[in-house]
Amino acid sequence: TRIISHAVAMQLTKSNPAREISSDLFSKKNKENFTFVSAPKEIKLLLSMLEQAVGTPQVIIALNLAPHVFLRPSELAGLSWSEIDWDDKLIRIPAERMKIDKPHIVPMSNHVFEVLTKLKDSNLDSTLCFPSPLRNGRSISTNSILQAMRKVGVDKELSTVHGFRHMAVTNLNEKGYNGDAIELQVAHEISGVRGVYNHAKYLDERKPMMEDWSQFLLNLLAE
Repeated sequence: TRIISHAVAMQLTKSNPAREISSDLFSKKNKENFTFVSAPKEIKLLLSMLEQAVGTPQVIIALNLAPHVFLRPSELAGLSWSEIDWDDKLIRIPAERMKIDKPHIVPMSNHVFEVLTKLKDSNLDSTLCFPSPLRNGRSISTNSILQAMRKVGVDKELSTVHGFRHMAVTNLNEKGYNGDAIELQVAHEISGVRGVYNHAKYLDERKPMMEDWSQFLLNLLAE
């Protein structure tokens, strides 16, 4: 509109037909941020609340594993046993299930490995780690995980399931871990030349990082 207004002032045109268009139409929308906690005291409170969740075992286990694995809600809910590499203690998610359209690797901490081992022993009749008790052949929904969290008092101003990822990134950066290793672990695209490396890069760093993070969470709960 300013260009046309200038043209009117220069007598290049008689009127400005765009003057009635609100400038709000072109304003940049704020990107939605996922709420999360980062201080140890807040994280301990959050984890304690998650332990009180009620519902199906699949939902409760998925919810309590979420802070340990950094996965997006849909990636976590849809885990299948074929994606678990028991020998190398890795979760290997194929590209078609990832937002970034690239395969993703999650090193399993001892805690995550033990939880999934017990779950596997009690869940031998499904190809899914978290099968839905209501929808035959399908996994639990991301909403069921979110609702279990809301029912124990974790409201949207405190944290979202997605917020667990931000919580981990913030704390691991403060702990001094390699920034690229952290970004790869939450399956973020790394821009520029650094982004051309394959998804397994920094795996040797990410394994102890994931173990350290799980122990940090478990120690907070034990205090």
